[in-house]
Amino acid sequence: MAKELKERTEIKKKLKKKNDRISFDFSDKLAGQLRRCTADLNRLARIDRIIDKKQTLYSVDTNREAGYIEVIRNY
Repeated sequence: MAKELKERTEIKKKLKKKNDRISFDFSDKLAGQLRRCTADLNRLARIDRIIDKKQTLYSVDTNREAGYIEVIRNY
């Protein structure tokens, strides 16, 4: 079984209600990992019927100039 990202565990633990956010230091590798992670979490939320088909529960906001990545809970 694959090892779960520590960031994924942190996202599931800390983002409980609408407009909660977590910031991470920017890196291209981490940005890609977080995008894949949130895509998977959104897919699982659709399966569990937490959100509708066209909605996204988690989104990633990347700001390379400021040097941060934010993961935001939308619903």
